Amino acid sequence: MYQQEPIHDRNHPLLQRTNVLCTPHLGYVEQAGYDLYIRTAFDNAVRYFSGERGHVLNFDTTR
Repeated sequence: MYQQEPIHDRNHPLLQRTNVLCTPHLGYVEQAGYDLYIRTAFDNAVRYFSGERGHVLNFDTTR
């Protein structure tokens, strides 16, 4: 783990190692997981605007 991202210093110790792969914060994302995330977010927005509020954790019921 490094403290600041991205690493701009080409001489950073982590970048000199042959057994280390430095990736940006989103380096873990793969297509299927990202598709699922976007689909879930979209479906939740559709549910919300259709009047369904069961999936909302901080819904103000006084409105």
